[in-house]
Amino acid sequence: MCGIAGIIGNKEPDKDILKKLLFSISHRGPDHSGFFYDNKFIFGMNRLSIIDLESGNQPIQTENGRYVIIFNGEIYNYKELKKDIGSRYSFKTQSDTEVILAGYSLSGSNFFNKLNGIYAIAIWDKVKKKLTLSRDIRGVKPLYYGKKDSFIYFSSEIKSFINSNIFNEVDNYSLQQFLSAGYIFNNSSSLKDVNQLYPGETIEIIENNIVNSFQRNQKVFDDKNKNEIKDVPKFVRNKIVEAVERQLVSDVPVGLLLSSGIDSMSILASIKLLNKLDQTNTYTAYYPSKEFSENTLVEKLAKKWKFKNYSVKISPEDVNDNLDGIFKTFDNLDFIPVSAIKYILSNFSDKKNKVLLSGAGGDEIFCSYATHLASYYRQKINPINFSFLKNFTHFFEKQKFDGSHLSFSEKILRFINGSSAHKKYYHLAWRYIFSINELQEFSFIKELNFENIYKNQILYHDLFEDKNKLNFYSNLDINTWLVDHALKLWDKAGMSNSIEIRVPFLDLKLLEELNQISSSSRVGKIGSKQLLRDSFKDLLPSEVYRMQKKGFTVPVNDWLNYPKINNKMRDLTYSLPKEFINQTFLDKLWNDFENSNGNQTYKLWILGCLSGWLDSNKLSLNV
Repeated sequence: MCGIAGIIGNKEPDKDILKKLLFSISHRGPDHSGFFYDNKFIFGMNRLSIIDLESGNQPIQTENGRYVIIFNGEIYNYKELKKDIGSRYSFKTQSDTEVILAGYSLSGSNFFNKLNGIYAIAIWDKVKKKLTLSRDIRGVKPLYYGKKDSFIYFSSEIKSFINSNIFNEVDNYSLQQFLSAGYIFNNSSSLKDVNQLYPGETIEIIENNIVNSFQRNQKVFDDKNKNEIKDVPKFVRNKIVEAVERQLVSDVPVGLLLSSGIDSMSILASIKLLNKLDQTNTYTAYYPSKEFSENTLVEKLAKKWKFKNYSVKISPEDVNDNLDGIFKTFDNLDFIPVSAIKYILSNFSDKKNKVLLSGAGGDEIFCSYATHLASYYRQKINPINFSFLKNFTHFFEKQKFDGSHLSFSEKILRFINGSSAHKKYYHLAWRYIFSINELQEFSFIKELNFENIYKNQILYHDLFEDKNKLNFYSNLDINTWLVDHALKLWDKAGMSNSIEIRVPFLDLKLLEELNQISSSSRVGKIGSKQLLRDSFKDLLPSEVYRMQKKGFTVPVNDWLNYPKINNKMRDLTYSLPKEFINQTFLDKLWNDFENSNGNQTYKLWILGCLSGWLDSNKLSLNV
């Protein structure tokens, strides 16, 4: 695991610029740095040593010197692939990196299709003078690139471009996405002229031109080739245990990010079945507010199963103390409030584990979000009844906010707003921060409609639209919400503290195996994760089996009521340009917050974080 960066152009690049690119992401790999130069091309990496600690440093070249690789990620099936390659290649290391290089030298980029892992790859061909960049199909590892003048630059993080002053203009279109959804969609980025590789995308570059680009099929679940499985829960448990075992491969200890939810609990139970609990540290965030805390059940289980759990209490003061680091870390405007918890939890873990497992992906696979239920119920309401329901919008807007994550009134309001505004695309619309009507208060937005703002995600909507809505929900969310929001947060938070975050539920072999099950068996009742619960029922406490889904929620209302954070966020939001946001509207947001008129917390939080991000990176809005 590491951070990678490089420059390719039609003339010799500046080596000092590459050093700046890499220095900006040194946190991703503090154990070693390596560089390679070849006339009009240069790249390098910062290594976090996890596999083959002694001989796995990069860049690595083939024996004949033709191909050179740098690589960010982990390949879980590298030993099997190495065995398949056999005597066709003479290996110098025990690393997964060289297995990728060997496979590419023998089969070209088609070899990437065999990789079960998380990765961002850069391979230089000295003969053809061609750079190949590739990103893993589930989009766990990021890779950004941009073209300016004579060069194309790439890096694992956007802050490389900001700190080296190559790209420093905020992208207004991405800003619309951020205000609407709270995050930015592939393949856009927070900076103008900087893009992300799509998940599963490979691009080939010669001099300063992209000469080839292709993307692997992103669909995970379909209705083809279903197998008759007698005991589905047992099958699922076995396959999850096997996936966890694959992702425990490491030459350093592996820990687990643990809540009381069934996703991370099923990973914990898998580790227990593998007899590796005594080697595993777990980390659980909890808060002064009991409504949002999950540590009691975890600590009870830790005593019973005898594993080491670190319950990390996160107070408003902790959040305040870490705000500057949060503003710097989440360089693609990844500021939905849970990012703060992921940052603080990773910071706590960094002295104990270089690798942590996460339960991300379970909600998408088993359709357990409230948005899945909303989409299901929306189909049941005919247009006449829905028009009647819209009459109550004003009533729900005026309900007092009690500080909880999503009150009943807010759920109804989101349901009405999402359904009425966007017709075909309402499944994408439930999670808004600022509604379409509220976005009118941001004067820089010139073309205000859902289809324009969400067009990057609508591409996936149209690609996966299916009569089988369960497969549709899973395929859509795996390729939009999960990639653009959850995985991105964990990568930035973890790597900011030199920690690799792995996601066993997105193990490619596991996903293939789960696709053997019918969608109705996989999902059962929408929102229940019944199959996953049944798969580990005999191992986990009854409280976990019966617990309703809570989601990874945080007490952001408590944070904004904390005087230090309140003052800081007020100053930050009011420092935003008047040309950006209507000041009367901003006054109303703060007044409504103070008087608990509706839930304004996420709106004020992301506006404050946007301003903090601009300040910490010395950027300005082009409005």
